[in-house]
Amino acid sequence: NTPVIEPIEWRIDKADYDMSRIAWNVADSYVYDGRAKTISLTGLPEGLTPMYKDHSATNAGTYSASVSFKYDRKNYNAPSADGCEWTIGKADYDMSAVCWNYHDAYTYDGMMKSVELIGLPQGVKAVYENNAQANAGTYIATVSFEYDEQNYNRPSFGSCTWTINKADVDLSKIRWNYNAPFTYNGEE
Repeated sequence: NTPVIEPIEWRIDKADYDMSRIAWNVADSYVYDGRAKTISLTGLPEGLTPMYKDHSATNAGTYSASVSFKYDRKNYNAPSADGCEWTIGKADYDMSAVCWNYHDAYTYDGMMKSVELIGLPQGVKAVYENNAQANAGTYIATVSFEYDEQNYNRPSFGSCTWTINKADVDLSKIRWNYNAPFTYNGEE
């Protein structure tokens, strides 16, 4: 009598990728500098190819990176990873070389006088108020700026108190029309 061996049903289950060491390689802070910033996952197990979305940007803003994977679908369960919210902060314009072009008081001559900023960084346009006058007086010039609001913080700069002094009237050519004593004749 030959023993009968019953067939057995068996299987190989799909494996899970070890995702315990993955992490986003995002810096604590990025600041806009005109160059692209890119984040990605580190610690990926072998055999996974990440396909990123919103993981690279140039402009200041907040982004939500996500990832899906190309993987061995026959032998592994679908891997997953949390997304990452990351930010590129607005930059500050370098205003260290900026100054008003006013040094000494002007003197009234009937012509328009003005003060303005020099040394403005590229991309910043000054919009002045009360920076041009013709008459004698003391004025306070103020400035606001047109700039790349998406990528830069608002630049600021102090006001300028400036003066046009009164001119001295040139009396050097004025003469009295009196040449000799008058003789009374009853007329003015």
